[in-house]
Amino acid sequence: MPKGTQREVLPHSQALIVHPKAAEQALYEELMEKSFELQKAEVRLLPLVGRVTALIGTSSVGKSSIIAAMRATDSDLQETGADLVGCDAAYNHFRINCPDELAFLQSVLKPKPNQNHIHYAVGDGLFNFKDSVSESDRLKAKALAPVLMESLKTLPQLSVEEFEFSVLDRAMQLSLGGKACVFDLINVDSVAKHALSRMPKKVALVYCPLDVYVSRIQNRNRKAIAEKEPGELRLGVFHLDQMAQVFRPVESGSETVLFSITRQQLTENFDKLFEDWKVLGNADVSDKYDEELAKVLQAFGFNDSSIQSIDYTPRFKGYDAVIDTSVTKPAISARILRQ
Repeated sequence: MPKGTQREVLPHSQALIVHPKAAEQALYEELMEKSFELQKAEVRLLPLVGRVTALIGTSSVGKSSIIAAMRATDSDLQETGADLVGCDAAYNHFRINCPDELAFLQSVLKPKPNQNHIHYAVGDGLFNFKDSVSESDRLKAKALAPVLMESLKTLPQLSVEEFEFSVLDRAMQLSLGGKACVFDLINVDSVAKHALSRMPKKVALVYCPLDVYVSRIQNRNRKAIAEKEPGELRLGVFHLDQMAQVFRPVESGSETVLFSITRQQLTENFDKLFEDWKVLGNADVSDKYDEELAKVLQAFGFNDSSIQSIDYTPRFKGYDAVIDTSVTKPAISARILRQ
């Protein structure tokens, strides 16, 4: 029975009945006392945790370049993120469930960072063999790759939020181990929901204007094809959906306007991405054009044909820094985030 609980003695049964209100108050006080002790423990731990930096923004907006610049001046800085966590999960699955097949692929393929030589072979059928590999071993490797791909079907399918939480779990683990880390996400809401939100961190929004953004995506895709790096391909119009998740139309004159987009501008950029999706990706998606364009226009707030231009502001107002990568070089961004 919590300390301080009032009791009522009934004359006939001598039973002890706890007054509900008094019990709730005592429990509340007990929890508050524990909470205070926890807070004191957290304060003692704060100087020991590693610095955490979160970069929030859409795919291909320049987050990786900023992370590379940060790590160039801090060799101890650890990196995590959706791509790395996903690759690690797949590779660990192969290591545990298909060790012999994985070992053979490792022996015949030229290594790439983050085990991408394995991911490209299994997921995309692209094999960058070592020069000394025989034709029979090449055929064997090409036969083994589908076996590993089939084994991935047994991996638990995570929701987007669960996947983002796995990134945050890793960042928190690194920080509590005293290691500074940086990670990137699209959805800042996941950070607010995670226990990491209670730890010291810097959260930065990374963005660039729509025209620059789409041009970067196109250049990235062409470079990926030229260099045979399928993991770098970002085909489709999902980038625009991501952008609409990060920003929203301005609702009052007191809100900061980061950029404006016209209906025509949005449609023209959609057309560029859609055309690349068809041509570079060899995708039969022509019949999806009207549906996909309507979704994008609605996501950006062009719900009425009379709306021709909209000002946009970040959906989240608590960023520690807002970085426009069209005018801020990665090295400068890294310096801002270290302050």
